[in-house]
Order: sequence, then structure tokens, then C-alpha cells
Amino acid sequence: MRCIGRKRYYSIIVLALGVFLLASVLIPGCDGPHTLREYLEARSKKKKKAATPPEPPAEVIDLAPGGIDSAGVSGRGWSYDSGTKIITIKNGANVIFMGATEENRVAVAPGAGVKVTLAGASIDMSGTPDVCAFDLGNGAAVTLLLSGTNTLRSNGTAGLHVPSGRTLWIGSAGTGSSGTLTAQGGQYAAGIGGGSGESGGTITVSGGTVTAQGGQRAAGIGGGWKGNGGIIAVSGGTVSAQGGTNPSDEPASVKAAAIGGGWGGNGGTITLSGGEVIALGGIRSAMPVGGTESIKIKGGTVIAEDIGSSGLQGDFSGNAVVFVSSVPAGFSQENHADLVVCGAEASIGDATITLNAPLTIPGGVTLRVPGGWTLNTGGLLTNNGTVANNGRIIGNVAGIITSPLEICYHLNGGALHGIGGDSIREWTQTAQPYTLPTPVFEDNRPFLGWYGNGGLTGAPVTELPADTTGIREFWAKWGETPAVNVGSPGQPQ
Repeated sequence: MRCIGRKRYYSIIVLALGVFLLASVLIPGCDGPHTLREYLEARSKKKKKAATPPEPPAEVIDLAPGGIDSAGVSGRGWSYDSGTKIITIKNGANVIFMGATEENRVAVAPGAGVKVTLAGASIDMSGTPDVCAFDLGNGAAVTLLLSGTNTLRSNGTAGLHVPSGRTLWIGSAGTGSSGTLTAQGGQYAAGIGGGSGESGGTITVSGGTVTAQGGQRAAGIGGGWKGNGGIIAVSGGTVSAQGGTNPSDEPASVKAAAIGGGWGGNGGTITLSGGEVIALGGIRSAMPVGGTESIKIKGGTVIAEDIGSSGLQGDFSGNAVVFVSSVPAGFSQENHADLVVCGAEASIGDATITLNAPLTIPGGVTLRVPGGWTLNTGGLLTNNGTVANNGRIIGNVAGIITSPLEICYHLNGGALHGIGGDSIREWTQTAQPYTLPTPVFEDNRPFLGWYGNGGLTGAPVTELPADTTGIREFWAKWGETPAVNVGSPGQPQ
């Protein structure tokens, strides 16, 4: 106390007491009195909440003649130049485009983050040289939602211009694959991605149905001529991409990827984790020699001419199903997708495959199950093409299976091969006598045999003769649930 002085000591005590009392003073409010401390905390929370404004309501822009032309030159999140016919989308905008035009086009301002919905919109610039239908400025990030049928066509540049340094996310305004977009690039430009000499930006498809056609020597999705693929991801929806055709005086080997690099460009980083991808022209780099790419296939269904510069390479994992035109010599399926199949004569890739994700066999494709191999569908297989069975297929299938013998097991409450329900089908062939499998019942009641009629009369069937063909049906017969014996305490049960 000698160090600070008696008066100064008392002053500090009085000041602290005053601060305490002031913080406890009640301040009137519309919802009752508050202390000063509570009042200041509430104001701080309001300021923080106000720092994140709600998403602005969507502005609808009609692209058709007499639409935007007569609506004025600007809105909250956009402006229109009647001379250049460019609609510029500003940072923070939320706009919906509808209608068809061959004059008006869209440009997202550099650095802008915007939300755009295409709702029955068509922008066709294919008749105007070096004009882009939908262009992302440097540093722009666009969330693009699809509703109805939409098209973007350009001349001399990408249909949807997303070169390096830009970010595009595509999804459905509804669910799944609803809402479509067709993007067509001009000469030497990607359908979605870079123009001539440009690499693709960061492009993600999570929903909708997207079709992308590259111009000559350009990728469907990715780089323009001599451009790298960029960063491309597909996690949902349906994507169909095709690289550009070759000039007539160039060999067929001079071609861009469907997804990846334009001719002369590397593939970039490509990750496919869901949805359905149809790549007419391959998923890869498009270098004459020494092309590189990072390809990860983690899920979904992929149909491609080739994957990787050597025909089939990359990081295959998860539940992906892959169809390619050819499997290179020395390829090993170990540590790859559940199914890696090949062209018109596809084969399951292991001695026994159990599906744990939906699989659709596309039209025009044959999935062949070789002799001695088994495919357990788990009820998840849809066949729109052909399934030719020389081995064994277990589980119900939507579609037609070509097999020498089809057996329908009526389970009557039991389960077979881990699958329950009213019935389960099996497609197989019987070059040797075939022993019918044994089902189980959850409460361990005994299985009394398979019978050839629903009345469970006659003798049970245990085996089919060799070379049995056609369709056969069997019904399971069960005994009574075993009694549970409860012995006296200390006595054996």
C-alpha cells in the first residue's frame, strides 16, 4: 500500500465498484429491462448477424426478342448493353434466364460470385464469329442450376467458357438428373471449359443432365486445343461428353479427350465419384507422347473409349462400374473398381461380385458373366442392354437376362444368399447336375425342401439334371419353429 499510496488505492476500489454497478444498471427495452452488459452483448450479436445478408430474391431475365430489350438496361444484379448485347452479371447476383436468343449473351463479371438458373434458356451464338454464349470473367465463381431444356452454343470459343482461374458448379434445380444443358464449343474450343490454347478451370457437375461437345481438337469438358483439362469432378447427374472431330487431313489419332485435355494438352485432375458419365473420346490427356493426368474413379457408372493415356489407368476404388473399349495387356483388376468391363463383350471382373450400389447396363452394351463366375445383384441391377450369362447370377434384376436356365425360388418367409423377400431369381447353366441351394429362416425353423408347386405336394426336389434349360419354379417348405426348453435352476437344459 505504501508503493501506490493510500488515496490511489481507494480510487481504484471506487472505480471498480462503479464499473460493476454500471454493468448491472437496468436499461428499459421492448421485451423487458436488461442490464448494460446484456444490452451490449445483444447489440454485438445483431451486428454479427447483419454481416451475413440473406440471399437476394431471384431476378428473372427473358432472353427472347422483346424481353430484356424492352425491360430496361439494368437490374439489382445485372446490366445490359444494347450495343454489344451483353448481359453482365454482378457479384452477389441471383438471376434466372429463360427464353431463346441468337443475339443476347451472358458474361459474369471478373471476381463475381453469382447464382444462375437456366430455366428453358437457349443462347445460340454459332452464327456469329468469335462470340461466346456464356462467359466467366477471371476469378468468377458460378453456381449454375438447371431446369427444363437449355442450350449454349458459341462460335470460336467455348459454349460455356470456364478457362483456368474460374470456378463452375452445375446442379439440378430439382432432383437428380432433372434439368438439361447442351453446351457446344466453336472451333478449337471446349463445350465446357477453355477456348483455343486455354486450359479448363475448376468444373464440377453434381446433378442435371449435361451434354458437352467440343470443337475441332478440343475436349467436350476441359481444355481447348493445346489446353490442359483443369480440375474436373462429377459426383451426380448424367454427363455425356465428346471431344471435337479432326480436320479431314489429319489422322484419326489426332483427337481431343471427351473429358480432359484438348489435343496437345494434359488431362488435368479428374475425379468421378457418382452419377453416369459417357465419354465419347476418352477420359485422359491428349498429348502425342508422354501425356499425364490424375484420374480417380470412386463411384457411379463410367462408359469411355479409354481411360488414361495407356487405355485404362488411374485410381479405381469404391463402387464404380467402368465400361471401356479395350483393356490393355497386363492390366490387373486387383484394387480396382467392383466391375471393370469392356465394350460390347464386357465381363465381370472377379470370380464373385456382390453389388452394393445400383448398376445399370446401358443400351447397346453386353455384360457377360463367364462360366464359373457369380454375380450377386442384391436386387440392384437394371439391364437396358444385354446380360449374357454363362456363369451364375443371383438376385432380382430389372430387365431381361439371357441364360440357359432361370430359376425362381419362392421363399415363403425365408432368405437365400442373404436376400429375403417373396422370391429370388437365379440364372445359371447346368453342364453338370445342379444341387439346389439351401435357404434359411430367421427363427431357425428347419428347411424341409423345395417343391415344384405352391401347394407343397409331391416329393421335394434337391437336384436338377445336367443341361436343364428353360424356366423352373420352386417353393420352400418349412417346419415348425424349434421349441425353447427352459430347465429348472441348476438342472441341465
